[in-house]
Amino acid sequence: MIPNVSITPEGFEISAQDFGADKTYSIDFDTGRMGKPIDETEALKQTIYCILRTERYAWTIYSRNYGIELDELYGQPRKFVMPKLIQRITDALMQDARIVSISEFHFSRAERNAIAVSFVVDTVYNNKINITDKVVI
Repeated sequence: MIPNVSITPEGFEISAQDFGADKTYSIDFDTGRMGKPIDETEALKQTIYCILRTERYAWTIYSRNYGIELDELYGQPRKFVMPKLIQRITDALMQDARIVSISEFHFSRAERNAIAVSFVVDTVYNNKINITDKVVI
């Protein structure tokens, strides 16, 4: 027997509006568990983390505007990769309407096949987020 469920799409829209566009749940990336609701700056930090770890065009679940294009940079010389990383990171993150600008890129050698990158993200929340990450090449 198929259950009779009376949930309408309008009900989902109301729930989504109540939750808010800038809210999401925190993710514990070590355990893979969802945590408490977060919003604004913390939600944006998590979004940046996720964007920088998702290869653009590789996953059909994501829009074609989500993620970063790094695959073709693997194995390339550092002098070639660093200017490309500025462009790729900027292109990937500027898809999010909460990000106003990205600046102050700094690169250093992290490991044999990795580049440490740091930059500043200026947000619509009138604050700046310092990001430090590692890109394997």
